[in-house]
Amino acid sequence: MDLKLNQALRLAQKKLKDGSLYAAKCMYKDILKRFPKNKKAIEGLKLVYLKKISETKTNKNPPANDLQILIDLYGKGSFEKALEKIEFLSKKFPQSPVVLNIHGAVLQSLKRFDRSIDVFKEAIFIKPDFAEAYNNMGLSLTSQYKIIEAEEVFKKALAVNPDFAEAYNNMGIVLKEQGKMKEATDAYRKALFIKPDFVSVFKNLGLALTEQGKIEEAKEVYKKALAIKPDFAEVHRYLSALTSYKSDDPQYIQVKKLYGTKELNDKERCNISFALFKMCEDFGEFSNAFDFLMKGNALRKKLLKYSIQKDKNFFLQLKKEQPKLLANSGKLKKSCNTIIPVFILGMPRSGTTLVEQIISSHSQVTGAGELNYVKQFGTKLVDGSSLISPSLISEFREQYLKEIKRLSNGVSIVTDKMPQNFLFIPLICAAFPESKIIHVQRNPVATCWSNYTQYFVNNDLGYSYDLSDLVEYFKLYKDLMKSWQISYGDQIYNLEYEKLTVDQENETRSLIRYLELDWEQACLAPHDNKRGVKTASKLQVRKKIYQGSSETWRKYELFLDGAFDSLQC
Repeated sequence: MDLKLNQALRLAQKKLKDGSLYAAKCMYKDILKRFPKNKKAIEGLKLVYLKKISETKTNKNPPANDLQILIDLYGKGSFEKALEKIEFLSKKFPQSPVVLNIHGAVLQSLKRFDRSIDVFKEAIFIKPDFAEAYNNMGLSLTSQYKIIEAEEVFKKALAVNPDFAEAYNNMGIVLKEQGKMKEATDAYRKALFIKPDFVSVFKNLGLALTEQGKIEEAKEVYKKALAIKPDFAEVHRYLSALTSYKSDDPQYIQVKKLYGTKELNDKERCNISFALFKMCEDFGEFSNAFDFLMKGNALRKKLLKYSIQKDKNFFLQLKKEQPKLLANSGKLKKSCNTIIPVFILGMPRSGTTLVEQIISSHSQVTGAGELNYVKQFGTKLVDGSSLISPSLISEFREQYLKEIKRLSNGVSIVTDKMPQNFLFIPLICAAFPESKIIHVQRNPVATCWSNYTQYFVNNDLGYSYDLSDLVEYFKLYKDLMKSWQISYGDQIYNLEYEKLTVDQENETRSLIRYLELDWEQACLAPHDNKRGVKTASKLQVRKKIYQGSSETWRKYELFLDGAFDSLQC
């Protein structure tokens, strides 16, 4: 015990000597929690605050030209060179909140989120009214999907600076992620009141309105964004999804002209290509539409640097780890959990959003949407990077349940409709024996075609942007689900999308019985469900359930050159 205490004291002293005041403070406080009367920790904590007071009275920031060099390196994306400059400046100005804030931003850009958060905390400890550091820390937390914590940090940024438009925008993003749609739109509107030409806020506000089914309002917001920035490619794509076009439509003429300019980068050209696909499809130019779709998909695949071999390797690893998870099933320590998760999964675009709308129309269910928590907390348990044990499975369970309880709105059943959770079925069965798993299936060709036509915000769906990759991935998915059915078939409810659209009432009643819920008539009117929908299906679910959507791919059958033939066997 003494050895560990001495090690902790030495490390805290080193942090203090190096100028890492926040880290030293945390270490000394942690020591005092365990050893309240430790004199060295008490004296060390006093020194932290004395040094902070001393540093506050001196000029802690480097000369303006040094800071500008650092800012320029960050702006150009030269992050490694920026780190070298930061290391140099930190030796002379270890307590510079500005350098610390830029340091955190550089680490954030390099996706070193934990470290960036520590650095932002250091900056805030030195300068408690540093709104920019709070805002940046909130962005790092958002990137880790720590949405509740991010919201609290953005609140602190706004408490320091009530006119901080960027913080209001970021607050809107995390509120929207929690399904707090009215609060999110209010935050976006406050950002625009402060900064009326904040064009990216118009985009975010348009998305929030679309997710609430307020289509006409969303269209007007997107048009305002384009009035400020006519070449805003992403907004052209979002607006195209909400509009029906004729060949003389002014936006179509504008977008087609924009496509022909050399100034577009690959990301912008990709967005414009998807917009032109939708526009040409609307007025029946299917050959041109398919051409733009292929070009947009090729650019998206290039930007993501996708190779299907990575997915093949991951699927093999999942099968390898499955027996270990099966062997550890049933060994969890019982917890007093009152939340029952319902996992709605399958291939993207298979009907999972519709199924969630049906289930969450029930008064005893909260629809939480596509949650990233299974992947975030559970990947290490399926990819071979950790030894599987009951304690780790239990830790995963508690982490997941803690997060969804925050989203439950006081009810006991919460849906998680992340389609890609089909990858994690063995872990779900091991960690949540009380859970319900709904596997949604749709016509294979319709599913693959629908994936191919989408620009997914999620960067994990790289297989969607190439026809041969799509077919190969779909076969990997079917093979994996076949394996899971052998071991977990009695825990998986299989639902066919086409049957649901043909025999809506019987299929819906069967689904509600599986969930062990009393019947409620609202489940037959999912189009009236007012919850926000963030997925690519956000427009379709506002309509009554209809038949025939699985045949829309046939308009392009002539151009597909048999790409899906092997799926129809």
